[in-house]
Amino acid sequence: MNKIKAYHPALMKSNYACFGFQNTFIRWIIIFTMLLSIPEMSWGQQQQEKIDSLKTLLEKTNIDTKKIPLFLQLASCYDTLEQNIAFSYADSAFNCAESSNDNILITNTSNEAGIIFLQSGEFAEALKYFFISLEYSNKTDDPKTNASILSNIANVYLNLGQAPEAIQYWEQSLLVNEQNIITDSIPNCIIKLSDCYQKMGQETKSIEY
Repeated sequence: MNKIKAYHPALMKSNYACFGFQNTFIRWIIIFTMLLSIPEMSWGQQQQEKIDSLKTLLEKTNIDTKKIPLFLQLASCYDTLEQNIAFSYADSAFNCAESSNDNILITNTSNEAGIIFLQSGEFAEALKYFFISLEYSNKTDDPKTNASILSNIANVYLNLGQAPEAIQYWEQSLLVNEQNIITDSIPNCIIKLSDCYQKMGQETKSIEY
């Protein structure tokens, strides 16, 4: 005589719960596997997408002053891809600013272009734009920007291993900051000057700062 097995309700509930957990676990494994199979967008592809987007915006922009930030962003994107194109876009940004005859706009545009090339190690190009920025900054009444540009020039010279030139511009920056009571920038100048003198082996001068 065949015996019919009787399942306890609690046991059946436990089995269903276990089966449900297994199904959920399997589904997550499938989803995870699918995600792994999707190719990640490379850094180069991301840059290209950004470049294409900026170029589209540039084509739709008719006002020169509004083109400046787009040119600068394109210069920044191309700086790690094709530097000659980066230089060209930076020049375009400067030309747009220069045509405005706005000394503040020219100052800021040149300074931003200089920062792009300082960060990428294109020191000659960085100096070119920082000195242009300094020239126009001297025509404005903005000592904080003037001091910042002087510090940027000093940073370039420090990266070039030219500590005496770096000291010259940090001292100028410190003077502008002190004369105009720009207290948030003074400590950085002092620290940089102290470090420079220490690198030159002038411990006494370093301690003075």
